[in-house]
Amino acid sequence: MLDSPAFGEADLTNCERELIHLAGSVQPHGALLVVDEARTVLQATLNAEPLLGVPVAALLGAPLSRLDAGLDAAVAQALARGDAPAPLQCVLTVGGRRVAFEGGVHRNADGVGIVELEPVEG
Repeated sequence: MLDSPAFGEADLTNCERELIHLAGSVQPHGALLVVDEARTVLQATLNAEPLLGVPVAALLGAPLSRLDAGLDAAVAQALARGDAPAPLQCVLTVGGRRVAFEGGVHRNADGVGIVELEPVEG
């Protein structure tokens, strides 16, 4: 087991040893969507339904624009910029009310788009 560095001795190389990339899940306060080049939803985390207000089964295979046209446009623009992660802000209608979200968009090693969203508090 790896030991944590002493207080004040952490640097970016310490982060490389963190096993967070092996967790196989996302934090419960955020949702993750995987989209192809046409922005069709290929995968969605199970918590997408309570956070985004749409059943996961309805998202899968659907264009991202079905969730929200503004979100789709923002994701398209971010993916067109290349492989660098891009910040994302949008407002979605969830349960009849407008909810602000922030997150990011990037491509994974296979080139598919990863859309991360979490509601903004307040």
